[in-house]
Amino acid sequence: MTWFFFSGLQGKYTGVGSSSLLHCRWILYPLIHLGNLYIYIQTYSYTTIIYIYITVVVFLYAFHIFAIVRLVGGPGRCKGRLEVKHQEQWGTVCKAGWNLSAAKVVCRQLGCGKATLTKKCCNKDTQGEGLIWLSSVSCSGQEENLHYCLSGLEGNNNCTHDEDTWVECEDPFELRLVNGDTRCSGRLEVLHKGIWGSVCDDGWGTKEEQVVCRQLGCRRPIFVPAKLRRKFAPGDGRIWLDDVHCKGQEQSLEQCQHRSWGYHDCNHKEDVVVFCSGKPCRLNPWGLAWREAKKRVPDI
Repeated sequence: MTWFFFSGLQGKYTGVGSSSLLHCRWILYPLIHLGNLYIYIQTYSYTTIIYIYITVVVFLYAFHIFAIVRLVGGPGRCKGRLEVKHQEQWGTVCKAGWNLSAAKVVCRQLGCGKATLTKKCCNKDTQGEGLIWLSSVSCSGQEENLHYCLSGLEGNNNCTHDEDTWVECEDPFELRLVNGDTRCSGRLEVLHKGIWGSVCDDGWGTKEEQVVCRQLGCRRPIFVPAKLRRKFAPGDGRIWLDDVHCKGQEQSLEQCQHRSWGYHDCNHKEDVVVFCSGKPCRLNPWGLAWREAKKRVPDI
C-alpha cells in the first residue's frame, strides 16, 4: 500500500481550517472505479490530516488510460480538430459514428461551453497527420471523459485524415457576483459574447443558488431577506438569462435549463442576487499533496 495525498480528485476547491472541509465539494473521480480507494481522516490536538490510500498499480493505471484530449487548428482551445493522447502520442479521431452526444463529452472534458452541431470537416490546412487513434466513438452524452465512451480499438481502423473529427464548443460559461462584500456575494452576472449581463429572478430559487455557489467555489447559499438584497443597485445593460431551472446537482449554471440568450420579460429590478455562506474554498492548483493544519483546540 502506498500513500498519495489528494485534495479533490477533480481539481476542485479545498478549504482552509478544519470546518471548511465539511463544506467543500469532494468528488471521487473515476479512479474509484479502478481499485480500492478510500479516505482516512485522522485528527490530532494539533493537526488534522486527510489521507487517501491507493495502490501504486491502480494510480499509474488510472492516469495511463485517462483520455487526454485537445482541439487544435481552430480559432481557440474550444474549437478545432479533435486529438487524443494515447501511449504518449497524439492522434486524431475518425468522424465515422461521431455525433453531438460525443461532442458534448469533449466540450465538458475541456471545460468549454456547450457543444454546437457542425458539419465542418478538415481541409489540407487543418487535417492531422500521423496516427488515427479512435473511430466509431459512441457516447450517451453524460460521460465525464471520452475514455468512457465506446469506440473501436485504438489505431485499428480504415480511416484517412480526410475524415478527422472537428469539434466546436461555445466559450466557457463564466459568471460572477458583483458589488458584494466578497466574491461570494452580490448581483449575479454571466458573460456571453464578451458582454456581462444580469439574470432575471423569474423561477429562481435555492437549487439555482446552489449551482452558482458551487461553480464559484464558494460554500452553500444562505437566505437573505429581500430588504437586504435590495441594497444592491440594479444592473444595467443586457439581461442575458431568464426562467433558469436547475436540479441543484449541476456543476455549472450552463447545464441548467433556461430561455435562449437575451430572451426575457424582465427589468433590472428583477436581477438575481446571491449570497454564499462563509469564505470561499481555496483552489489548490496542483490537486496533490494537500494537508490541513489547525491551531490547537483545548480539550473539553
